[in-house]
Amino acid sequence: MKYAGAILALIVGCQSLPAQGAAAFDVASIRPSQRDNKKFDAETLPGGRFVGHNMTARFLINVAYRPERVTIIGAPKWFDEPYDIDAKAGGPGR
Repeated sequence: MKYAGAILALIVGCQSLPAQGAAAFDVASIRPSQRDNKKFDAETLPGGRFVGHNMTARFLINVAYRPERVTIIGAPKWFDEPYDIDAKAGGPGR
């Protein structure tokens, strides 16, 4: 569980930044979701901000790399647990 936040932040950053750039964040908050429902939602906001609710690492990897190219076997328990993410990308022009 101690690496869950860092891994999710990297996944979110990798899907939203150009391929040639490195993922960097001014601020990133990743916490276990407290919502009762299992519905997830996400949006990208102006200024490089990403907000997501009930997001799992498995879902984010599938979005970033497309399911036909990723097979995940033997993932730890936290991999499928829901998280709330609030991140603001850093870097020039942000």
